[in-house]
Formats: sequence, C-alpha cells, structure tokens
Amino acid sequence: QYGATAGGPIPHLLGKDRAFFFGAFERLGESSQVSGEGPVPTAVLMSVMNPATAPILATLPVMAPPTLSTLIVLADRSGMSRLAEWNGSGRLDFNLSDRHKLALRYVKAKQGLDTLDQTTVTPRYMLAHAAPDNAMASWNGILGSVFNELKLGLNRAPTGLTYTTPFDWMSNFVALPGAQLSTWAFGGVGKQAGGDYGRSSDYRSRSYSAIDTVSWSHGRHNIKAGMEIRALRVPLTTLGGTVYSFSSQGFIADLGATVSFIGDLHAEAQQNLYGGFVQDEWRVRKDLSISVGMRYEFYTAVTGTDGQARVFDMNRLNFLPSGSSPYQPSSMGLAPRLGVAWAPQAMHSKTILRLGAAVQIGRAHV
Repeated sequence: QYGATAGGPIPHLLGKDRAFFFGAFERLGESSQVSGEGPVPTAVLMSVMNPATAPILATLPVMAPPTLSTLIVLADRSGMSRLAEWNGSGRLDFNLSDRHKLALRYVKAKQGLDTLDQTTVTPRYMLAHAAPDNAMASWNGILGSVFNELKLGLNRAPTGLTYTTPFDWMSNFVALPGAQLSTWAFGGVGKQAGGDYGRSSDYRSRSYSAIDTVSWSHGRHNIKAGMEIRALRVPLTTLGGTVYSFSSQGFIADLGATVSFIGDLHAEAQQNLYGGFVQDEWRVRKDLSISVGMRYEFYTAVTGTDGQARVFDMNRLNFLPSGSSPYQPSSMGLAPRLGVAWAPQAMHSKTILRLGAAVQIGRAHV
C-alpha cells in the first residue's frame, strides 16, 4: 500500500494567491490464501454412476472414503484471492475576486477482486469490479448582503460481478440460447451471489444534482434558504442461467433433473428528487438562540426508462396498463423542525445546552 499527496499555489494564473491545486493518489494490493469445502464423489460412487452423468463429476476431485460404504465425502479446495484497488482525487480552487470563489473537484476509485468461489470445490472463480467516481463544481459569491453557494455534482458507481465456470457444455442440454449452469454442488443447485440464478450482473448507477443555498443576515436573524434537484438513473444488466437440481438416487441412475431457467435482463430504473428548505436562526439574547425551519422533499416513483416495466395488481391478479406507476408518491414530504441553544451565563459560556426536534410528514400509497 502506498500513496502521495501534493498541493500548493498555481503561479502566474489569475495573479498572486488566486489559484491553488491539490491532488492525492493511493494504491492497495492484497493477496491471500482462501479455501472452500464441499461434497465430492468417491471411487465407489464413480464405479456405479451412469455414464451420462459422468461429465458432471469429472470437474470434481475424487476422494478416498473413510469406509468402503461411503459414496460422498467432504473435500477442501484452496486457492488465491487477489484484491487490487486505487483511488485518486484532484481539486482546483480559484479566488476570482474578494467576493467570488470557484472550486472544481474530481474523485476516482477502482477496485477489482479475483477470488476462489468458496461455495463450491469446482474450479470456479468470482470476478468483481467497481469504479465509482464523483465530480463537483461549486461557486461562492457575495451579492450585496446575500451570500450564495451553488453546487453541481455528478456521482457514478458502476459495479459488476462475473463467475467463471467449467460447465459450458451444459448449455447443450437446453434449447434456450445462452443458457449456462452457474455452478453445481453435489445434491444442491447453482448460485450467484445471494440468488439462485445468473452468470453475471452489471450495475451502472449515476446521479446528477444541483444545490443552491442563500444566506442573509439582518439584525439578530440569520436566514437560510435552499433547493436541491437530483436525478437518479440505474441501468442494470443481468445474464441469466440455468439451475439443475438432482435427487441423490436420481442423479446416480440418470433419472433426470428439475431444471429452472431465467433469461437475461436489461433495464434502467429512474427516480427524481425535488427538495428545498428555509430556516431562521434567531439570536434572542446573548446566551440564547432559537432555530425554526421547514424542509420539503418529493421523490417521484421509481419507474423504468424504456417503458417495459409492468405493475402486477395483487388484488385483481392481473397486469396494470403499460406506464402505470407502482405506487403513488407522497407530495406532502414536509419536515418542520425546532432547535434551541442556551449557554448559561452562570457557567461563563463554557457550556452549551441544545434541544431539538423534527417531524417527518408524508406517506406513499400503493
């Protein structure tokens, strides 16, 4: 693990002490030994197997049983797990004038994991990757007696998960194109992550946001107001697969299996946020201040961008028309709040007592 940071002024840009930069980089590499445990056949079982099912067991190690009557034993499998990740950031600050400042920031990270799948003793590995990044631009300005801060942001978090499997030959048993067995555990089913299906998954979530805050001081009052608009988009792709489930006796005699198949999924979910707030910090006297505010948030319903998502009505046991919302979002997302801060003079202003309360109003209707 190593890294470095650097920062300082940018000479001859906008004048003396007007432009600054900062950068950071860090990298981590880690290798470790991992192991898994699972049931495997014995030579006794292999001798009575139907030849049609022999290719499945060919990917499993054959172990000697504790007794000649044992057909299945537990075996250990070990392998390497390799993690590699890095992250970097850069920031530029510009003092455009005594009243206006501009800042730009970008943060990027990347992680990759190549590890032995510990849920099976077959030669299967899991490959996971993530590459989140964040970009932000902010402007601070003093306009008369008003201070304004504007922020524009972009957040992205692409992640993916893939399993390598030696069972490609199993696709010959299924008429549907692209079908593969994720994994096979003796007497069990194939799995990816926490689900029962799938060969790989890919998510590329992103959000765009704009935030503006205005502050104004007058006498004993410090008033703040702001708004936020955020758009969230989550494209996702899941490659399906096939699960083969055998009974012990049925597998040995090649009596068939229960087969479950799920197809590929390509979709994109979307949701928008609209919010705002206003608050007043009132200094009643030197040792007492009261803060009163109201916040508002409205989240639109989560929908698909391609119009393929359908809502199933559990009461009527039928699909609703295309474009129907899965629920009715609440438009009453109000959150009043009240706060009190008191610094008793008897304690020489060395102790501050704070009391606050807030209420969240609003509900969604299915």
